[in-house]
Amino acid sequence: MTVDFLYLSQEDVIQCGALDMAQTIKCVEDATVMLYQKNALEADAVHLLWNGISGKRMAVHAAYLGKGVDVAGGKIIASNPDNPLKRGIPRASAVLTLNDPETGYPISMMEGAVISHMRTGAMTGVGVKHLVGHGSPVIGLIGAGPISRTSLMALNEVLDEIGHVKIFDLVDRRAAAFEEELEKNLCLDIRAVKSAEEAVRGSDIVVPATTVGPGEAYIEYDWLKPGCVLSDASIWDEKDDVIAKADRVVINNVQRLHFRYDRFAPLIAENRISRDAIIHLGAVITGQAKGRERDDDIILFCPRGMCLYDVYNGFRIYQTARAKGLGQVLTLWKEPIWS
Repeated sequence: MTVDFLYLSQEDVIQCGALDMAQTIKCVEDATVMLYQKNALEADAVHLLWNGISGKRMAVHAAYLGKGVDVAGGKIIASNPDNPLKRGIPRASAVLTLNDPETGYPISMMEGAVISHMRTGAMTGVGVKHLVGHGSPVIGLIGAGPISRTSLMALNEVLDEIGHVKIFDLVDRRAAAFEEELEKNLCLDIRAVKSAEEAVRGSDIVVPATTVGPGEAYIEYDWLKPGCVLSDASIWDEKDDVIAKADRVVINNVQRLHFRYDRFAPLIAENRISRDAIIHLGAVITGQAKGRERDDDIILFCPRGMCLYDVYNGFRIYQTARAKGLGQVLTLWKEPIWS
């Protein structure tokens, strides 16, 4: 019994729709509801850290999407925050596998970093779609890397109108390059600013996407505009007071509430926040809970990364690749050595 699988390079996954933000958002939204309705499973991620939580690391994720999709898969993603500045190469690389849920055999292996970046930005888009107020929001971005790029792509997709965008990065030239590229590609008014505080103050939507770690939080509660949504894309940017004082805290993965590398466990243990007060995004999407009660609610949205988003989007890309005849068929084995 020969077992083959389809290998897709980064060029292949892009040709098969990896950069289609509308489709990525749809997969993320649907998968969030599937998880909330217990029609999907997300394993606790395994993290290997060899020079601190915000340093060089590797993570292993796995997920299963049930009825209506029926696919399993896993992602290995390695990251070194020094790569862009020291080597001029991307921070992260990833490999995504898709598996037949019946046999467990692989059906595809593909480059996963583009998919991962896109679904991370899409998570902010889905959250803002259900949590932001009306009008033409001002957006404040911190960090001029791929996640801010895809977050802005997602926001441009879900919002009818955007006032203007502020971008701050510790490296001025990165902020300037971001401003020039995204202003042209998305036809938005984008302005590089001089500090994180300037990016946050007066913004209706705030998205920090940095590599800061524990003990390096810098966003103060009083920087936040009443009514704003802070999409906590990189976990450690806001100070504990922001979490404790926010009017609403919404999360897409309640498993992370007790994860040792997340923010919530110690705050829950110290009774600074109540586990029962935290809202699942799936409940908001399905109308089981309100994301926003008042126009001036300050909402903290915690879009935690989940492999089910990678798997769902990867499965979409795999199906397109098969229809187009793209990719390379590789053999796992021609005959198993043992059975």
